[in-house]
Parts: sequence; C-alpha cells; structure tokens
Amino acid sequence: MRFTKSFILLRIFFSLNFWCLYVSAQGQYICPGPPIPEGYVITKLTSGNCGAFLIQQYIEPVKDGIEICFGSPLPNGYVITRLNANGCGGVGRYIEKPRNGMVICRDSPIPHGYVVTRVILNGCGGAGQYIELLIGGR
Repeated sequence: MRFTKSFILLRIFFSLNFWCLYVSAQGQYICPGPPIPEGYVITKLTSGNCGAFLIQQYIEPVKDGIEICFGSPLPNGYVITRLNANGCGGVGRYIEKPRNGMVICRDSPIPHGYVVTRVILNGCGGAGQYIELLIGGR
C-alpha cells in the first residue's frame, strides 16, 4: 500500500513536470527550470502555476524580428538590435538576422564576416555599434 501511494505521487509529479515541458509549434507556457528547447526563445513572462516559481515563461520558435526576454538564449545567427524597457518585465531585447549596415547592441555577438565600423551613442541605450560586411565577405 505504501509503495502504491509513493508510485502514484511520483507519477503525478513527473506528469506535471512533463506537462510544463511540452512545447507546441506556435508557442507554449512553461515553468522555469529546464533549459529552453533549441530553436525557441522566451517572449513573455506571466504569473502562473508552477509550484515554487511565481512566473511562467512563454516560449516561441525563433524568427527574424522578434522581441525576447533577458535570460532567453540568443540563437546562433541572430543579433540584438534594440532594448525595450517596457517588454518582459523591463528587460526586453529585439533580435534580428544580421545584415550589412545595421546597428546592433554592444552585448550582441559580432556575426562572422562582419566588423564594427562605428560606435553609435544613441543606439541601443547609448551602446550601439554599426556593423558592416568585410570586403570579400571573409
């Protein structure tokens, strides 16, 4: 009897955890803790029912031109182009695929084949960088 109760409790616990991990193609609320699945970013924070956690994270597939929350993984091949004090609890970041002649934020990685050619004081909260493709695309 004791073993049966323990088994039932463990089954409920794991079912709830896997429910929080489930991700749909459109987006899904998940509980904080496990790593964000590859190809997804956190786009919203909301109060939720995640046990000891007081918030839930909404994750969506990454795409060009999407606002993500600070703490969300920055996918390979994307740069941070804007900060948003009104998004994601005051720490939103807008990401895009790099292109020649764009301003990116200082904490954004410099994409392969690009160089910083200017610092832009009014870009990205006073920390913008202008990037250009290297001649010859190397």
